[in-house]
Amino acid sequence: MLLTILIAFSLTISDVENRYINEALQILNVTREDLKYEKIWVKKDPFRLKIVEKFLNDPLSMPYVADSIEDSIKSLKNDSPALVSYLSSLIDEPAYDYPVDSEGLKFPDTLNPRLSELIKSLYAASKLSQKTFSKLSGGEIDTLLSDGIYWWTDEDDSLDDTLRGVILREFGKETPFPYGDTTSVPLDSLSMILKKVELKYMLSAFHDVLEAVKAFVSNAPQVSDSFQYEFNTPLGEVAVGGVGKNIYRGDYALIVDFGGDDEYYGRLGAGIGILSHPVGVIIDFGGDDVYRSNRVVSFGSGYFGIGVLYDGEGNDYYYSSHVSLGAGILGCGALIDVDGNDAYRAGFFTEGSGNFGLGILEDLKGDDDYQAYDWAQGFGSVKGLGLLFDDAGNDRYYAGGYYIHHPLLPHNYRSFAQGFAMGWRPDISGGIGILVDTRGNDSYYVEVYGQGASYWISAGLLLDDAGDDTYHGVEYVQGAGIHLSTGILVDRGGDDSYYSRYGPSQGEGHDLSVGWLVDKSGDDNYYVSGGQGAGIYNSVGFFIDSKGNDTYMTREKNAGQGWANWGRNSAAVGVFLDLGGKDVYRKGLPGRDNKIWLLGTYGVGIDTETGK
Repeated sequence: MLLTILIAFSLTISDVENRYINEALQILNVTREDLKYEKIWVKKDPFRLKIVEKFLNDPLSMPYVADSIEDSIKSLKNDSPALVSYLSSLIDEPAYDYPVDSEGLKFPDTLNPRLSELIKSLYAASKLSQKTFSKLSGGEIDTLLSDGIYWWTDEDDSLDDTLRGVILREFGKETPFPYGDTTSVPLDSLSMILKKVELKYMLSAFHDVLEAVKAFVSNAPQVSDSFQYEFNTPLGEVAVGGVGKNIYRGDYALIVDFGGDDEYYGRLGAGIGILSHPVGVIIDFGGDDVYRSNRVVSFGSGYFGIGVLYDGEGNDYYYSSHVSLGAGILGCGALIDVDGNDAYRAGFFTEGSGNFGLGILEDLKGDDDYQAYDWAQGFGSVKGLGLLFDDAGNDRYYAGGYYIHHPLLPHNYRSFAQGFAMGWRPDISGGIGILVDTRGNDSYYVEVYGQGASYWISAGLLLDDAGDDTYHGVEYVQGAGIHLSTGILVDRGGDDSYYSRYGPSQGEGHDLSVGWLVDKSGDDNYYVSGGQGAGIYNSVGFFIDSKGNDTYMTREKNAGQGWANWGRNSAAVGVFLDLGGKDVYRKGLPGRDNKIWLLGTYGVGIDTETGK
């Protein structure tokens, strides 16, 4: 069951858009029921998500559910435990309240009771999180510990050699594969292992960790002195700092800092289960802080465990390696930055990314700069969800520049980011990737794969509420579903520019998929080689621009703006709607202001200046 919290706001599909969708389908002699044809032809696997099936089997439901998801996320922005419960429901793993005994822990009488209570709660959650793997054998655990990070390396890069088994080697453990071995574990064997993972315990423990952090932050002790000290607990090493400048190095399970311009180095705010402390937390109340680490798994990330980083105020700099800044692999991670103009720099699988778990990055105020290699910025994979939520400011999102997309595009980089999700073809369904930005003039830059798109039985969502925004991509971007998958990009306001060098892009489905691009208002510019409401090989593509004086450019003739092909003895559906304003189209193509046109077997374009 999908948990939804509905709040009134500008619906993606209002009565006007709905009426023109009906008119377009009527012109094509297609009913809403016709769009519900079977698209998932592969055998059902144990990790397939109900919401992904719903989007594929009922394409017209996607904008409505996207509205509900966005409203729920926005309404829960100040309640991270409730947000985790909601996101867990989206991946069909409701979080429960499991009692765990933390009595008997002893602390010095001089220790503040609120801090003692925080440590007790985190310790209880750490014990609960490890029940996730209780059904796995030692060999199965070693296989996952070895390969969980390795899954996300690039096959053409030397990281394949260095990151397989990196965590095991770091802790002096033998790896199940020789150094340099890049042989893949067969997907059917991997699936048998992963079916034993009981994710409900990890998600429930994640909820409990965030509940404990929230309670401590809302009723924290008052501190006005400068100091720094540390002590050992059953949770692990704990450090506490006052309002002065403090520097933290090491592998603490918990750091509480009450202010000042602080520096953090190493694997902090991260949890690594089985091998180390399963829960790692940083609570920093203020200051212009620097977080820097070159270690895999750090700063609000969980690997077989849970990591949380909470930063209250200040202009902060986050520089990290892979699996960081709100990332969870067989675990959960959250980075919550409340205020300030912040810079985020990381490698792969970062900035709100989840695989067999949740990864959350929440930035609630400020002009922010996000940069990553790939698998980032709202990325979800198998039984996982990644969320990047930015609530205010003029922001810059960049993903790419490191891994070439071999062999298809040898001059362009892979991104897999900004509301992107992916399964493991051909046997395992994927997850959910979400990027929500509420306000500001934002810049989104990816190259291959991203911006409200997904690949292989997954769902990718990019939802932007306001501002003059720029979207740049190379291929498979901006509301694209690729190979039995679904993607949606919704921009609710502002004068926006969309550029994609190639299609499928801008509201296009490719190979039994569903793609949506909806722009609600503003004078917008669109460029793509082929796209803008197109369906290829039994897919469905919707493009809707509701208001504004717009300019449209497609390079390929008869391959966009309400176009669909015929293949495999069946049709696709492509719908292009411009519902207001005086618009400009490329000469020589069917699209025209205030006109209706047909392209392909089941492709239609409607432009009306009045939108009534």
